[in-house]
Amino acid sequence: MNNKILISVLGLLVLIFVSTNFFKKNNSKVILQTDLISIDSSKVNQIDIFNQNSDTISIINDNDTWFVKNNIIETNAKLSEISRILDELSKIKIERLISKSEDSWEKYQLSDSLATKLVIFQGSKKLDLYLGKINYSAPEGNNQFNQQQNFIVKTNVRVNDDPRVYLIDGFLGMTFNRDINAFRSNEFISFDKSMIRELKFNTSNDSSFVLSKSDTIWKFGEIIVDQSKIDNYLNELSNTIITNFGDEFEVTNEVSSSLRIIGDNMIDLQVLAYKKDEKYILESSLNKNSFNSLTFDEYEKVFINLEDLF
Repeated sequence: MNNKILISVLGLLVLIFVSTNFFKKNNSKVILQTDLISIDSSKVNQIDIFNQNSDTISIINDNDTWFVKNNIIETNAKLSEISRILDELSKIKIERLISKSEDSWEKYQLSDSLATKLVIFQGSKKLDLYLGKINYSAPEGNNQFNQQQNFIVKTNVRVNDDPRVYLIDGFLGMTFNRDINAFRSNEFISFDKSMIRELKFNTSNDSSFVLSKSDTIWKFGEIIVDQSKIDNYLNELSNTIITNFGDEFEVTNEVSSSLRIIGDNMIDLQVLAYKKDEKYILESSLNKNSFNSLTFDEYEKVFINLEDLF
């Protein structure tokens, strides 16, 4: 009888132990909220970037016009880059919980002094997103001696005041941890050359001239210029980008040269050139507040010599 009671008690204790551990284990599981970072790219109207390499950068949508600024510069944003950024933000999905404690922030480069912080505005809604350590790993089954293996890239993040550290796909930190030049428009001269009908060159040394197109033939006055040369010139000019931003330049010099590009169904495009030391600083009406610093050889690709067209 005593043995039966003892066996019953032991069985009950085992049952209690198993049940307690089962429920404790299940209750300790954290339900991963994969949509904790929810960004609707169509509603984003401002992104403030606080990183360790530059001043605070703000990317702002004002009446469907994107511009970018820091404490020195305010200029047009590079639309292709903004589109890529918004696409990346909209695809963020939490994959795994890494840590629940603020004590791990340093380890995952998520402390205030190490993280890249984004403040993302969607109308009146604000999200603070901290981007930390980037992790690289080879896919399972990849040969370690394969030099062309594709790495899996993940980024550690934290959200708002939540102390927990999460893992997301991609290298978002590298997207934002750059200076303002990565986000600003580098467009300088852009046009459809078939629409252009007149080019007006003015220079300080009185070597001004006008090239005009009659039907499909380019002329200087009544003199026909070399059509292949003017065609090559327009091809190169039509997609000119800023290669070296001249942000340190202040307009105090007189304009040394100007070019007005006139065409059908387009606003006249004007390029002004200023001489500074051994450089030419160019300004375009297409991208105001951004100067293009050029060498003399680069300058002559924009301000072509008339004799080079014969």
